[in-house]
Amino acid sequence: MTQSAARAMMQYATLLLLGGAIACTSQPLVSSPPPPPEQPSPPSSTLISIMTPSTHPPMPYPRIAEVSLIARVEPLPPLGVEAPVDHPTGFADIFLVVENPGNQNAQIVVRRVAILSDRHQEIPFPEADSELPRAIALKPMENAVIDLHRSSTGGYGQTTMVRASVVYEVEGIAYQIESPRVEVR
Repeated sequence: MTQSAARAMMQYATLLLLGGAIACTSQPLVSSPPPPPEQPSPPSSTLISIMTPSTHPPMPYPRIAEVSLIARVEPLPPLGVEAPVDHPTGFADIFLVVENPGNQNAQIVVRRVAILSDRHQEIPFPEADSELPRAIALKPMENAVIDLHRSSTGGYGQTTMVRASVVYEVEGIAYQIESPRVEVR
């Protein structure tokens, strides 16, 4: 093997190492077409447009990128606190990951947040509507996590799996996003 061939093999091996792959070969180097670009994986939550046929707000519009939910039941009040008859037993913590990829200030208006059972029935959280609609102002290129907390005196009943559904508005168009199903703890 000549010195220039050895140098070419070393450069090729270094290039492969930097790309995340390791290759050992004694074959001459042959130019091959580049691999096709990877397709982006879909987000963990499903984004559905309510008023338009598109599946999410067109970029660079702001959006809620992800919704996560923690659902729990606490039948007893904290220690040292006497429990009133109608104390809250069901709790839901909803986390919204909001993004503004644009170069201008933007606003997302959260219109409705619902906790749904496996059978698509809404679980009542009476005080939830008092703080909605909620406007979220975003600066250019800003990402944020917004948390919403709900409590209910009725708990979750016999429901063991729930998900959060959020309806929000961007520039007059309404969208809906749901969290993955979670187990009530």
